[in-house]
Amino acid sequence: MVIPPNYRAEWLDFVFTTNGSCNASARYTVYQYGEIVREGSAKIKWLGKNLYVNVPLELYDHFTIRLFPNFSCEMMPEGYRLYATLDIKRLTDLTIKTEKAVEYQEEGRITRTPPLELVFNASGKLLGIDARLYKYRGSEVSGTLRWKDGSKNFTVSVKDGWIWISGGNVSGEVTLYLNLPPNASTIAVAYYLNEEEQINEDLLIKDWKNRTQFDFPFGGRLWDTAYIDAWFELMNEGDMLVFDFGNGKASRVFVKDNKACIELYTLYYGKKKECFTFSQRRIHRLKLYLMRIPNGERILEIWIDGENVFEEKINSPIGFGYFGDAISLISLDASVHKNPDYYVVPPDNRKANIAIGISILALMLSVILWIHEKRK
Repeated sequence: MVIPPNYRAEWLDFVFTTNGSCNASARYTVYQYGEIVREGSAKIKWLGKNLYVNVPLELYDHFTIRLFPNFSCEMMPEGYRLYATLDIKRLTDLTIKTEKAVEYQEEGRITRTPPLELVFNASGKLLGIDARLYKYRGSEVSGTLRWKDGSKNFTVSVKDGWIWISGGNVSGEVTLYLNLPPNASTIAVAYYLNEEEQINEDLLIKDWKNRTQFDFPFGGRLWDTAYIDAWFELMNEGDMLVFDFGNGKASRVFVKDNKACIELYTLYYGKKKECFTFSQRRIHRLKLYLMRIPNGERILEIWIDGENVFEEKINSPIGFGYFGDAISLISLDASVHKNPDYYVVPPDNRKANIAIGISILALMLSVILWIHEKRK
């Protein structure tokens, strides 16, 4: 039997069934790497017509069990149940995927004869449509959203050239009609929600401050490389993502005065801060990469709405705190990796160590020469 590298096998139950109770006992021998590592009498437990033969293990990697049962009645083997626990010290990789995943489609067109028409078609339910209007100065715009079994008319406000049309309970192909004047144009993005198999979604905890915390072990540990891909709705100003570099100082991506800002407190390179104009679309996408390049250095990249807005050398691991109350998280695909044998010596420290080593060596040589001269 093979155990995943991050887990320890605690015990194994062999399960048998019979029509009635009888006397039962069993001995076991456990082999690992060709040697006997466990042997003894197994624990016997009856649950109804099922007999459980328990073998203690507390082993990693792989092993082989030989069972020597002694039953006074006929038993039918049903299978076995292995109990394993996650060993945090051996954990090197972790993934989070939410049950909901976003699929998007982008379409653009210039109005020739009103109304302007755009068609979207994807699997899942339509969350809504963000549209950027060009050569349009009105404060509102009207239109129609049509699908297979119905339609709805709408009038929405224009904010900094952006409009939002909610999807409701619509799925599949939809056609958007916008009442725009000739020569006006738009680029629109439709967002569809699909359901997928979630992975470790229980590590995302909503707290009383409306933040989405990363529970342990995803949060509360430092990781050598990381990937975050989050879709969210912007609710207000404030923190979007909070993280750190193992120095006890919170770094963050946040929104203020219609600008998105990245503020870092790095372990080796001090404070860094950059801000840029943030679009007024309703749905946004944040991607974060901490990558290790061939020379051993680590680079942090942050992408927002498809644009690489920040790239900087970091040379330290990263720890994740939470998604802030400025956003409402829609979907998340995240993975982290830890290499316990990997350590980066920053270039400045490396030079300092060499300089100190040379100074100490020179001092030792001078002392040796001084003693030699004194003896003469």
